[in-house]
Amino acid sequence: PGEAGGITPGNDAGSSFIYCDVCRDKTDEERQLAAVMEIANAINSQFDLDQILSAISKELSKVIDYDIGCVAIYDKEKNGLFMRHVWRKSGDKSGEGRYVPLEETNLVGWVAIHRKPVVRGDIPADGRFREIMKEDGLNSDIVVPLMAKDTLIGTVNVGSYERGRFTDFDLDLVVRFSNLTSIAIEKCQLLLELGALGEKYRLLMKNSKEVIALLNASGEYVEVN
Repeated sequence: PGEAGGITPGNDAGSSFIYCDVCRDKTDEERQLAAVMEIANAINSQFDLDQILSAISKELSKVIDYDIGCVAIYDKEKNGLFMRHVWRKSGDKSGEGRYVPLEETNLVGWVAIHRKPVVRGDIPADGRFREIMKEDGLNSDIVVPLMAKDTLIGTVNVGSYERGRFTDFDLDLVVRFSNLTSIAIEKCQLLLELGALGEKYRLLMKNSKEVIALLNASGEYVEVN
């Protein structure tokens, strides 16, 4: 695949996939800034991943008109992704927890593998991918990779029933929001890891038959089992 500025999976000259640089007017800048500030606040004030993802979907829907959105979280052990926080205007959450293979046969998998954002303006006219949410009958969508320190976390996905619904500005905005989403997910994963380490430490101190003592820099006892 080519670099940003003209991504066309499969190098099909008739592809409706594009990714290009964006020029935003001042009004768009203001809308984007307000939404980003709300997301940053949610990330700093919340510790529950679902609440953070809910806030992200809420704010993103204020600046982009889409019909369905979700985050797909990468699971290395399962070699695939799982749909999290499926959001629809109708309130229907069907598809939550759905498994998506890490394969190039579906767009979510393709974006996760190649780590490149993609926008499609006419999904029915493009038969190269197996549609993960086929029952929704979407006509256009955006899929953006979620990365943290060069590590794949998942993808952000938004779709519309309208053909050609998404603009270059929309694509750029989802890319920016994906960066914030990556920070939120990385933060939650770190807290879970710290919690697990804390529990291991607690059990070690409780069950060890040997004496374990913790001393501070001054040589004073801080904790003894």
